[in-house]
Amino acid sequence: MRRSWLVAILGIFLASAPAVDAASKPLVIGTEPNFPPLSYLEGKRIVGFEIDLIHELAKGMGTTVRVESVTFVDQPKLLASGKLDAAISSWTITPERQKTLAFSDPYFDAGQAIVVTKASKLRTRNELKDQLVGVQEATTGDAAATRQLKTLGIKRYADIAQAFEAMDAGQLGAVVVDLPVALNELKQRNHLKIIGGTLTAERYGIAASPRRKELIQRFNAQLAQMKSDGRYAKLYAKWFGR
Repeated sequence: MRRSWLVAILGIFLASAPAVDAASKPLVIGTEPNFPPLSYLEGKRIVGFEIDLIHELAKGMGTTVRVESVTFVDQPKLLASGKLDAAISSWTITPERQKTLAFSDPYFDAGQAIVVTKASKLRTRNELKDQLVGVQEATTGDAAATRQLKTLGIKRYADIAQAFEAMDAGQLGAVVVDLPVALNELKQRNHLKIIGGTLTAERYGIAASPRRKELIQRFNAQLAQMKSDGRYAKLYAKWFGR
């Protein structure tokens, strides 16, 4: 009798307990934390505008995120395999990339800037023909420099910090990088300057596998809400001051 009573009570408890499914798990988000102020390391923590944004979007979706450091070139294959739910890593939305990735609505307007040292005599992009130019490999900066600039050669690096270090060491004449990253570098290193305006007009989106279009739609809904209620503007002002 007691056993039957205990089984009945246990059955009621299990029936009333909330189900645990994939929706309750945090979203795994990839980023390459080498692009301050968008995504970078502060000690052992990954911080930045993009990191605050993805946390805020997830909060509005009723979930959480776990942000993992993943190189830019590795993100597509991890998205395809399902090891990453999405990536927020200054992904410029392009027709070519849209063939293999799904993108959210744009969350940031940017472009590619040419950075040189103030000691340099370079003033315009047309003066780079005798210079080596540094870029991060497989980025739109790489593509823009290769396509638009006449240079002595394009030097590709695994991360953009290496390119700036090479320029400081006199190994490069210029670095081509996303404008917000360039502006942050100018704040941190007062011996740098931007020349020639931007090479491109670009817009960043959150990337995911084409199989995750429902997730992209949820990101879009929350991004629109953030822009409507002023939270996006507040976050932008925190990181860019305007």
